[in-house]
Amino acid sequence: MSLGERIKQARIAKGLKQKEFALLLKIDNSQYSKIERGKLLPTLNQLIDIVKTLEVTFEWLINGTTLAHNVHSVENQKKIESNLDLALQNIKLQEEIIKLQNIIHNKELELIKAKNKNHT
Repeated sequence: MSLGERIKQARIAKGLKQKEFALLLKIDNSQYSKIERGKLLPTLNQLIDIVKTLEVTFEWLINGTTLAHNVHSVENQKKIESNLDLALQNIKLQEEIIKLQNIIHNKELELIKAKNKNHT
């Protein structure tokens, strides 16, 4: 599938007509039509607008991975973010445990010192 075909597929998936999408991109409809037909390559700025407006990734637009792959990529990204949040929570809990262990250790030292004072 060509770049133009992927753009068209994503545009249709978003429920946009060619003219509507051309207006969103602030380009002439005939120019946009040429992009979809592969007669004209979009500029980098147009690619950025296409990606943002159609909510697709550059990877999909350029390399042609499937739309389902992009959905999985978003889901994987959410899982990664969730795992990072859990890891940060785990680190905070570990820090709290270490603080509590230090408090217990210091109290035990105080008890030992108090016992040694009583024995002398």
